[in-house]
Amino acid sequence: NAMKAIVYDDEKKEVAIVDDWPCDFESGPSCDSRSEFQAVLKVSIAGICATDVAITKGYVKGFRHVLGHEGVGVVERVLDTRTRVPVAHPLVGRRVVVEINCPCSGAVREDILDTLERDKTYRRNHYPSRTVLGIIGRDGLFAERCLVPLDNCIPVPQALSDIEAAFSEPLAAACRIVEQGLVSESQTVCVIGDGKLGLLIAHVLVVSGVKRVFHFGRHRKKLDLVEGTIKVQDGEMPDGEMPDGHTPQFDVAIEATGSPSGVQLAVELLRP
Repeated sequence: NAMKAIVYDDEKKEVAIVDDWPCDFESGPSCDSRSEFQAVLKVSIAGICATDVAITKGYVKGFRHVLGHEGVGVVERVLDTRTRVPVAHPLVGRRVVVEINCPCSGAVREDILDTLERDKTYRRNHYPSRTVLGIIGRDGLFAERCLVPLDNCIPVPQALSDIEAAFSEPLAAACRIVEQGLVSESQTVCVIGDGKLGLLIAHVLVVSGVKRVFHFGRHRKKLDLVEGTIKVQDGEMPDGEMPDGHTPQFDVAIEATGSPSGVQLAVELLRP
C-alpha cells in the first residue's frame, strides 16, 4: 500500500523521491468529491510544468503533496466514492487524461449559487471548494498511481501517443481563451511569449479562425512553429504592419511570459 512518488514539502523546502508514499485508495481517508466514482490511474507519463517549479519555490504555501498535473494514465480500477468498493466501468483499461480542477462538496457562498447553476464551465473550473491535481490539496501525477474523480477522466483517442496527449492540459488552457468568447475572428490579437503556452495559444487562435494574430517572442525558430501568425521577434515589427513602432493597435493582448515586462508590453500594445 505504498508507492514511489516525487513530493514537495513546503515546510522543509524539500523535493524528495520517496518509496513509501501512501496509496491505500480503498481504505484511505474519506473523499469529499462531488463525483460519484473515483478512478485509480496507473501513470504512464507526466510532464514538468512551470507551475511545478513555482510550487518548489513557495508558490503554494503549506504544500505537501505529490507534484504533477500534466500527463496520461491508464484506469486500473473504479471505486465508489462513498464506500470505496470497486465497481465495473467501461473506462477500466483505457488511457485517459485528467481535468485538473476537482469540485468538492464543501459549503458554497449563496451569492454565487445562481452562477454555479447556470454556468457549467464555471462549475467545472472555478468551484469554490475545489482541489486541483498536484497543486491545491490533492496529490498529482508524479507517482506510480493517482486517485482522481472519474468525472475528470477524458479518454485518449487511439491515434494520439502518450507524449502528444500529455500536452492536453496546457492546450486546454489555450482553448479556454476561445471558450470564454474573449476573442472574435475580426479582432487584431497579439500573443506575447514563445514558450509552450504562448505557442499553443497562438495555434489555437489561428485554427479558431482569428485572421490577424501577431506573435511576439525572442526565438525565430519557435515562432516559426506556428503557421498563420505574423511574427514579431525581439519587438521588430515586419515592414508595414505597425509603422509607428509599438503604437497601441490591438483589440486583445494575451500575455504568456509570466514576466512583469511582458505584462507591461501587453498594456502598451492595447488600443485605448
